[in-house]
Amino acid sequence: MFAAKQGFYTTSLGGSQSPFWVCVFDDFVPEDIDINGTSQSQFSLLAGRTSSGGNKGCVVRLDNYGNVVYQKQLTGAVSVLNGIKTDSSGFGHVIGETDEDGITDRPYIAVTDASGDLVWEKYISDVTSGTFNDIAIQQDSSTGDYYNIVVGRSNSTSTSQFMSFKQSDGTLANQQKYGLIQILYSVTARADGLFLNTSFNAGLETGSATDDVSIVSMDDTYSVVNQILISDSTSNLGRPSVLWTGGQVFIATRAASGTYASKPYLLATGASLGSPTIKVLSGTITSSGMFLSNQYVMAATQTNNTVWFGQTGAALGSISNQRNFYFGSPGTDVTSVNGIAKINDGTGTAGIYIIGQTDYYGASKGYVARLPQNFSIPGTGTYGTSGEIHLTTTSYMSISTPSTISVTTPSVSPSTTGFTDTTSTLTQTAGTDTTTLTQIK
Repeated sequence: MFAAKQGFYTTSLGGSQSPFWVCVFDDFVPEDIDINGTSQSQFSLLAGRTSSGGNKGCVVRLDNYGNVVYQKQLTGAVSVLNGIKTDSSGFGHVIGETDEDGITDRPYIAVTDASGDLVWEKYISDVTSGTFNDIAIQQDSSTGDYYNIVVGRSNSTSTSQFMSFKQSDGTLANQQKYGLIQILYSVTARADGLFLNTSFNAGLETGSATDDVSIVSMDDTYSVVNQILISDSTSNLGRPSVLWTGGQVFIATRAASGTYASKPYLLATGASLGSPTIKVLSGTITSSGMFLSNQYVMAATQTNNTVWFGQTGAALGSISNQRNFYFGSPGTDVTSVNGIAKINDGTGTAGIYIIGQTDYYGASKGYVARLPQNFSIPGTGTYGTSGEIHLTTTSYMSISTPSTISVTTPSVSPSTTGFTDTTSTLTQTAGTDTTTLTQIK
């Protein structure tokens, strides 16, 4: 059974407009979530993978109360879906990797309609080891056409990949690779351009072997406008995520080792990427990255095998509305947090969605938690049919300014040596054995 546990509801938290529920899947782990619609018509689309019997990419749609509307598995060689965005028609735009033609890990992109059926799909045929990590949707102001902007990596050449596909039919419109940047992890779109951010070996830039976070802004012609490097002299920085909201850029990352090992970082800066504010949180991330939501500067991560989430403002002055939740027993059952999303439903009531993986119901079970707006979440509580879900306030994070971190602007022009920007020779191919999507039984 695909959705093994579902329907942990309580109407005392936020009422019918803001239900609290948790859906746990038997054979599906969500890797990304996007929210579409408002009020009672609101729904969420999930992208991820099966967790047993060989990994397969999957798309799942839930309604506002966590009921499964459809669950579709890509029947070909697609091994995982890493990202998803929805559009106004309810279509899903998904990215990940495929083992097409017997070649492991080729970047993959597809579009599914409002029923979850395949519209088109493509994979990159001459990247033999790589993936797409994130996706954004952008409209061409001159033609009105929409494009799917995707970023990722090519392991075989140790270069990042940037591509844009025409949304209507999957035509490859632009493709670039950046020689000094090994992996592009995250992309966010704004009305007049894009922001990319990545982690890469900065030895050519700084003379050290540490991993720095590079934040890159691009205009709507995909030309580099600005670039800054975020460095910590005592720590290696890990996988970052990027958010554009309220005229500011926000970055969430963590230190992989060093003075602030496994500590979350938050960064805020303006569109010109000047004079960023940088903060470090006191908690420890044991196995997950850190994620930012849309609309509000929300962060979620996994610390000490519980789910932590909190909110901060544009100045990154403090963390508020912090909560933890876990399944069963604290410190043992939450194995990852894979993403967060937040939306206002049009009536002033917001919901927080957090996805990840738990072992409480058996090995490698995916979950989606839908929590009501922050101030209506009680400090503590036990919910679920048998008290499975526990909300606590026992593990707060504090926020401070790190003393070892620095921000630099590459001394060379970001469009030449400092940020090598070349058109690649990649080609795209339609999947040969993934012609339909089928229901997961």
